[in-house]
Amino acid sequence: DADQITTGTALDIGMGTTRTTGTGFFMRDDGTSDSAGNLLWIYQAGNRAGSAASTGLKIDFNTVANANARALKIGSAQTTGKVVDIDACSITTGDGLYIEADDLTTGRGLYVKSNSDDRGAHYLASIRQDNVAAIESTGLKVQMDGGYQGIYVDHNYAGTAAQTTYGMKVDFDKTGAS
Repeated sequence: DADQITTGTALDIGMGTTRTTGTGFFMRDDGTSDSAGNLLWIYQAGNRAGSAASTGLKIDFNTVANANARALKIGSAQTTGKVVDIDACSITTGDGLYIEADDLTTGRGLYVKSNSDDRGAHYLASIRQDNVAAIESTGLKVQMDGGYQGIYVDHNYAGTAAQTTYGMKVDFDKTGAS
């Protein structure tokens, strides 16, 4: 029972230095029910108002010389739905997703890749703001304080069918009166 803990640790699994390919913590669920449920639920019920940097889940993974290592890897075999769903609906002045990559050299702060050969219309990224009253909203802002290129589009279309192709297409409609 850890309901009286103030500054201690409720559960500490020390792995030592001898683990090679084993697993420190394994949880398995073979249930097939279509009922909504959670395999792991981390819930902070108390009001943590203030300036302390409270964290719901912290992963401190300090392996520096391994290009194949991952601090977080999510594998999903689902074909519909969402693999990652971040609900930041209550955020007002903060950031829904914040990525800081201050030591980048030749890497990427965000990388989205697809090798799908499906001919149907799909997007690698989609930004959508649905409320027409949000007139000061900006769909995408790029601020570059250094570097030679703010936006670079490299479109290598190899199709042979006769069709119009675009490196960048902008469709702008203003429906309200000025």
